Amino acid sequence: ASPREPYALIRVAHAGVNRADLLQRAGHYSPPPDALSPLLGLEVHGTLLALSHPPPSSLPNADDEGDASATALAEQLRPGADVVALLDSGGYAQYAVAPLACVLPRPAHIHPRAAAALPEAHAAAQMLLQHAFPTALASTRIKPTVRCALVFAAGSSVGLTLIQQLSSLLSPPPARIVAVAGAARKLAAARRFGAHVALDRHAPDYAAQLRAALRDMPADAVFDCVGRAALESGCELVANDARWVLYGALSGRRAQLDLAQLLARRLTISAVTLRSRSAEYKAALMRTLWRSVWPRFEDGALPPPLVDAVYELEDVAAAHDRLRLNSNTGKVILRVQ
Repeated sequence: ASPREPYALIRVAHAGVNRADLLQRAGHYSPPPDALSPLLGLEVHGTLLALSHPPPSSLPNADDEGDASATALAEQLRPGADVVALLDSGGYAQYAVAPLACVLPRPAHIHPRAAAALPEAHAAAQMLLQHAFPTALASTRIKPTVRCALVFAAGSSVGLTLIQQLSSLLSPPPARIVAVAGAARKLAAARRFGAHVALDRHAPDYAAQLRAALRDMPADAVFDCVGRAALESGCELVANDARWVLYGALSGRRAQLDLAQLLARRLTISAVTLRSRSAEYKAALMRTLWRSVWPRFEDGALPPPLVDAVYELEDVAAAHDRLRLNSNTGKVILRVQ
């Protein structure tokens, strides 16, 4: 980050729990070298207490179209504001520091504890959508050739957010979203958020169900944090010129793929992560959320994020266990103060 970039000191009220926290706790996912804190925690809700120095009249990464929006945002990010923030680390604390460009006001209609579920899931979903549809998001509709999206781990916070965003981006019917999850409550949540087909990966005939769901309308875009199991079974079910966006490897890091299937379908596989991206990249995502997603929360077009459970900060081990056992549907929140 530039030394001239303002930073915000936030008194943390709630922190979101993410799988990256579990990996860091186990010693498998260190914070970026320039992270501001060694502590866990990638997203928070709280009160903006102070700025390192006065912000510019408009925040970074504003284009001509977004200048007015960015200026309005800068006016709202003053000491005392109720805010959410995307962090590199350090959210599991009473106070956190974030680049001001990664801070947004809490949408008025979102409950404070649910607000902590917004930054990571929505920034990640925006990143994944940009990789899946790199030339289409400038429009209010994805190009008509994209008719079917397949979302694995659909009951997770990112999975539900993807479904929520896809349901408004995909062209009208017969376009559809196929969701895959491992529990009835996760599948029910996926349907509530906009999935047209919801499949239980533990069902004895799951593979046959997935083939049937995609037989007449193969997936043009796949969002996958599962990794090996999804890749090995799903590559033959995609449409020609499909994009497979990989953002995790929950089922294993090594996969055996039939390269002939990839070549025959001209499949593009993109592997992406958010935490290691630059502050400038994350700031651009947050500005996009402010312009295109936050107004839809304000006018009620988007439902609030699904909060699975709230734990006190001292019960963080139990909160982590809930994620580790895949017991959560939506976001697990820590109440800090």
